[in-house]
Amino acid sequence: MKKNVFTVIFLSLFSRFAFAGTIIEGVITENEWWTPEKSPYVITNDLVIARNARLVIEPGVEVLIERPVKMPIGIEQTDHLDSFSVAIKVFGALYAVGTPQNPIIFKGKDVEERYTHWYGIVINSRRTQEIVIGFAVISSAANGICVKNGGIPVIRNTLFEFNNVGLRIEGRSSARVVHCVFAKNYLAGVRVLDSNPYIYNSIITNNSIIGLWGDNNTEIEFKNNLCWGNGDKNYSNTDPNLGVMKKLNSNGDSVDIAGNLRCDPIFAGSVRENAVKKAGVKEKTPYSTQIFDQIEDKRYFLSPYSPCIDAGTPDKMFRENDGSLPDLGIFGGAETIRF
Repeated sequence: MKKNVFTVIFLSLFSRFAFAGTIIEGVITENEWWTPEKSPYVITNDLVIARNARLVIEPGVEVLIERPVKMPIGIEQTDHLDSFSVAIKVFGALYAVGTPQNPIIFKGKDVEERYTHWYGIVINSRRTQEIVIGFAVISSAANGICVKNGGIPVIRNTLFEFNNVGLRIEGRSSARVVHCVFAKNYLAGVRVLDSNPYIYNSIITNNSIIGLWGDNNTEIEFKNNLCWGNGDKNYSNTDPNLGVMKKLNSNGDSVDIAGNLRCDPIFAGSVRENAVKKAGVKEKTPYSTQIFDQIEDKRYFLSPYSPCIDAGTPDKMFRENDGSLPDLGIFGGAETIRF
């Protein structure tokens, strides 16, 4: 069973409608589903998914994280910062997969987006293929997701924005990361320590200090991504060949030895889009154009002039549903991906 879970109804003085939400904390010890009908889920202290438990979060669910109201009893703290902030700690299984139209939202409650408000999702489980996070938005955390101790999660089509570090991978972990966007995080988009992750078809841009930050014990398989416009450095302590343009891809754009781009991703509605349009650059059609009108947040939707269109890895498992080369970013790739 799970501890300290209850539902509360919020009533607005200015509306005749009731708004339902669920306040939750403690330890989940049985399989559990979170649904849009009970959303938002407001986490007031650390939440732990026990080793034999599974949490499934459905598309459209919003998870709001409060400041901790008390020190949790019986829940080990990861570090000093964890003692003063709320974390979602995964020792069992987590399946949190939204859709492009209905992503799952994880963010601090009642705070500005740029303010680090909670610790993040800490994955401390080796349950292969049982930890999947996809079509999600993670913001305002110290580490949006932290993968530890040999974890092998699949993280796909997820936006990491306004965190201190978007994704942190450490302790000999081999996270599978595909079709993500890391933007406007403070310290780094991705931080890797003593681990060997796989990162494909993603965009790392406009992070304040570093894009991809490794160390001397890492061997990152970093293929067909775009890393550009990140503060002081796009790459730090990584393969020195990353970001060194060596050849042309199938679109005729310069890439490094692993097919990575180093240029403006050109999102729809951006200033750069207008500039290249006036310059007469040839248009292409993002595969996801068919769902453009169904997307509420279009900030990271690719422009028809984006070099990210058809720039993904040619491996069959990542191709678009029509068999074409995948687009980079959160709206690209196959409907189902299995590493």
